Amino acid sequence: MAKEFRSFAVGYGLAVKFGLMLSLPIFASLCIGILLDKKLGTAPWLTLILMLPGLIFATYAVYSVAMREHKVHQNKKEKDV
Repeated sequence: MAKEFRSFAVGYGLAVKFGLMLSLPIFASLCIGILLDKKLGTAPWLTLILMLPGLIFATYAVYSVAMREHKVHQNKKEKDV
């Protein structure tokens, strides 16, 4: 029972981590873009331009964590065999 709960907790934690890693950079770039667009009167161009680095960073961050978790899982699997 404890092992199942630990597995569930680790999976849930990873899902929350992925969700935050995807949403926070995109949300931050969106807010900064809107703020700058209002200040400079360039709507919607800076928002659109700043969304691209936010999307790229979020994708890269999730990919790197996923690959790290995959390696950890593979190492555990090899030790069990």
